[in-house]
Amino acid sequence: MAYVVVVLTASMFLGPGAVLDSPGRPRVVAGSFGRGRALESRWFTPLQETLALVINLSLLTLACALVVFIIRQNMAEQETYFSQSRLANLEIEQRAAGEAAQRRRLQSTVELYAGYMTEVGQGSWPPGCRRQAPPGSGAR
Repeated sequence: MAYVVVVLTASMFLGPGAVLDSPGRPRVVAGSFGRGRALESRWFTPLQETLALVINLSLLTLACALVVFIIRQNMAEQETYFSQSRLANLEIEQRAAGEAAQRRRLQSTVELYAGYMTEVGQGSWPPGCRRQAPPGSGAR
């Protein structure tokens, strides 16, 4: 791992041909430093290459930041949708519980009414009720 870092660093400072003589055969970096003037011309890269490197790194950083921002926005939207769906599920559960309570109350009222109607059908009137003729029969 350390050898790779040394080769990459030397390649960055000295240029691509300074570290490798041919594909796969590394040049001795220390020997290159001993030559003195041979390295002088490659030690400082031209302004145009440096500027291109700086611009590329800046654009790469900007692109990474943009990707992170987009991912964060998507996660925030998903969290919002999740919260809304959870609230909707709670509301549906509350409505279902209210409807079940209304259904039980209606069922008990119907059963009570059916009990009264059974008593009336058998001829016994509950206390407090008067007998009246059906409407439209003419009897009083």
